Amino acid sequence: MMRDSRTALYRLYDEHNQLLYVEVTSDPNRRWETHRAEKDWWPV
Repeated sequence: MMRDSRTALYRLYDEHNQLLYVEVTSDPNRRWETHRAEKDWWPV
């Protein structure tokens, strides 16, 4: 059985408007926390 769940599509760009990352997630807040902890390109 499939549950109805909302998803978010987001795109992240650098300061030169170059695409860095595209993702679809059901929990964007948790995903952003993971990016913050793991990605060199995430702003401090």
